[in-house]
Amino acid sequence: MKLIDFLSEQGISQADFAGSIGVSPATVSRYITGDRAPSSIRVRKIKEVTNGRVTADDLLCGEPAE
Repeated sequence: MKLIDFLSEQGISQADFAGSIGVSPATVSRYITGDRAPSSIRVRKIKEVTNGRVTADDLLCGEPAE
């Protein structure tokens, strides 16, 4: 699941999510737009905070292959 979709579905702001994973809201925005890839530590934290709904593949690989 894309991070933006998770946040929208859960009604979580980028700022609140940023606080929960220890980064700035601008960094979350960059993750969402693909301008920046999260570190492996952040990938694990995102997976943890989203209960596995947003995975490394979702964050690093873009659109899933068909």
